[in-house]
Amino acid sequence: MPFDSPSILGYLQTLEHQLAEAPRLAQALRMAGTGGDRQAAQRAAAQAERHVRVMAITTGHLKAHVVPADGLGTGLESLSELALRAGRVVALSELDTLRELARDHCTSRRLSWGRFGGIDDLTVCVRAELDQIADQWRGHRDRPRTERPVYRAALQAAHEAMRKLGTASEFARFLWEGRRRTDWPTLQASCTRTSAALTLRIDIEPDLPLVVYGQPGAARATERAS
Repeated sequence: MPFDSPSILGYLQTLEHQLAEAPRLAQALRMAGTGGDRQAAQRAAAQAERHVRVMAITTGHLKAHVVPADGLGTGLESLSELALRAGRVVALSELDTLRELARDHCTSRRLSWGRFGGIDDLTVCVRAELDQIADQWRGHRDRPRTERPVYRAALQAAHEAMRKLGTASEFARFLWEGRRRTDWPTLQASCTRTSAALTLRIDIEPDLPLVVYGQPGAARATERAS
């Protein structure tokens, strides 16, 4: 069954926004906890808890769509890993879309392939690059806790490689040109989605709590990246 790339990308972008909001909520919670105003602290804690729960729902949607079907195994070690896998799924799905569009394009919509020999060559090369990026962290998953730093470093390197593919590669140049094709809306939309999926920033620390909330004197760590 084909992936619904726009929906998955939407979940990813929502999660990216939610993660960006987490530090602000954590700071507000800390300030409320030290200000001596119990009601303010309770409001801040409730807001933080709601945020974590909503973020868990977004994460659940991503897991349900991506993990069972992306070919990278059913295990999942971190939110950072999930973001990589989801971005990869979107990119792979959009490659199929781009191939169909390129094969159907008319002469007036000729594309510039750069070093690629055409859409088939582009597809093979980008798929191989995405597989290499996944291989950076796959071999370090499910290892003892003492080897967790190796897994974290591999995830970080994979996120950087994904962004490089989306911003500083021959494929990035192709996507940039595609995003400019206002005369070809379907190509423009596909290139825009692919670029967005490759350049998301969800490379968070897998083993740290995102937000800590609770009543004063009984704070507890909640949603972690893993």
